[in-house]
Amino acid sequence: MSRYLTLLFIILIMIGCASKNETNDIQVLAQKEFSNRITSSEKHKYDWWKSFNSKELENLINLAIKDNFNMQTALLKIKEADLQYKKDRTTLFPHINLTADYSRTKTKQKGFPTITTNQYSLGLNTSYEIDLWGKIREGIKITELNKLEQLAAFDTATITVSSEVAKNWLNILSIRERRKILKEQILFTEQKLNVLKANYVNNLATLNDYISTNQQLINYRNELVQLDAEENISLNQLKLLVGKSSAEDLRIKSSSLPKIPPLLDIGIPADLLNNRPDVKTAQIKLFEAYSNIKLAKADRLPKLTLSANFNYNSNKISTIFDNWLFNLAANLAYPLIDYRKRALTVEIAKIQKDEAFLNYKNTVYTAIKEVEDAFINLRKSKEILNMISEQIESEKKKLKNIENDYLAGKTNSISILSTKISLLGYQKNYEEARLNYFLNLISLYKAAGGKYYEKLFNIKERKK
Repeated sequence: MSRYLTLLFIILIMIGCASKNETNDIQVLAQKEFSNRITSSEKHKYDWWKSFNSKELENLINLAIKDNFNMQTALLKIKEADLQYKKDRTTLFPHINLTADYSRTKTKQKGFPTITTNQYSLGLNTSYEIDLWGKIREGIKITELNKLEQLAAFDTATITVSSEVAKNWLNILSIRERRKILKEQILFTEQKLNVLKANYVNNLATLNDYISTNQQLINYRNELVQLDAEENISLNQLKLLVGKSSAEDLRIKSSSLPKIPPLLDIGIPADLLNNRPDVKTAQIKLFEAYSNIKLAKADRLPKLTLSANFNYNSNKISTIFDNWLFNLAANLAYPLIDYRKRALTVEIAKIQKDEAFLNYKNTVYTAIKEVEDAFINLRKSKEILNMISEQIESEKKKLKNIENDYLAGKTNSISILSTKISLLGYQKNYEEARLNYFLNLISLYKAAGGKYYEKLFNIKERKK
């Protein structure tokens, strides 16, 4: 069992403020299947983007993980938290200080010569608080929990950056496919417009037919301009995600969306609680709340401090080590009258613990909801893809029939061009729906979470 599962187990046992039913709610919920789950034989992996079978996407995400500014900041925060933990651990041991003093005094009395006195002092002193009630260790535990919190923050950053890179990359490829289709639509619409113009001159078409087709052509050209702008915006966003400025070059060689990959099985809610960094963070916050209660209680108890001084003193530096003084003292301090200040601090800490539990429970429920929603959206986007695919097949059959009628002299070229334009419209809708499916798939993997710091740096979580 990993560290975070162990942490979850400890927390669920320690929740004294919550009712037994509330605790059981989470335990039962974690073992249930997702109600909208789509089953799959392939297990969810932290590097889900590899299922897209694109080296270009894989390289972009690896580059973003290495060079993205938020990722670099997250790594620095982990190092900072680790150093802070090591720094706080030093309070477990006595610190020794070296002191050195020198004073020169001149005394003048009437009728006597001036007397000059030199005083040299060299010493060591230390002060150490005995951790009678575990207060110091509890403070160190909070610092260690903060380090775990920063690890979860790194996982959050990785999930966000990798999903945004994939979304922008897919959007660029989808735009390129739709642009290609749109250019064909423009070509056929221009041909249709020329035929209508000739037919209008020969009284075979109305002016309204010509005007409406011309308006359609204008709309297609506007759409082409919008697609160009969208691609540039997505490319600039992609540059930022991989740590480049918008002025730098970043070439996307792919021109079409990859095949829809097989769905990866994300498991049951218990797996979700183990992988979601926001759930981990809520767990850590709850654990910190328990530590704060212990700290508040320990602050009401006596504090024992030991101090020791060892000093050399002399009025001549050559004989400073001949005279020495050693002093050992113990100090006991007990808060006698504070007008319930410390007692109220304990009560506040208990309320904050209740708040942390409610936040944890809300985070768990929200995480499960997000996965359920992602499954629903994925299923619906798949259904839409299938429906549009049926429309395309139907339109292809319609086009074939119209072409046969044209060869038989039963219809004109306008019908063929109109049907081709309509077919291209369905194909363009299909590409948009395919992009939407990919985006919903990424949302599902994002909702599933992942232990990216552990995997990327090949670090095993320390067992409890």
